[in-house]
Amino acid sequence: MKELKDDPLYQDLKERFDKLEYKIDRIANLILQRDGKETYPEFIKKHYKEHTPTMQGFQPDIQSELDERMYKESQSITGGEFSDWYNGLTPEEIESYKRIYGH
Repeated sequence: MKELKDDPLYQDLKERFDKLEYKIDRIANLILQRDGKETYPEFIKKHYKEHTPTMQGFQPDIQSELDERMYKESQSITGGEFSDWYNGLTPEEIESYKRIYGH
């Protein structure tokens, strides 16, 4: 552990983390002072509208057999494989993917 304490990179990261931790604590204290014992999730729910749908509410927009195939394939791809899979799609398959997921 002593070796880490002497490492300049470690010191820099620790200093950044400490500053960030202080800022988070400061924000939390300001929220508590202003709204009186309101928790962070309560604050978010009260002051921010949900802009993106949750995964539980997601409904794929499937309009064709190609959409059905693309949806099944995309659900079976793991994170590390996704980039290669997506980059190998035809223009029609990309349009189908965008239609299914809305982007």
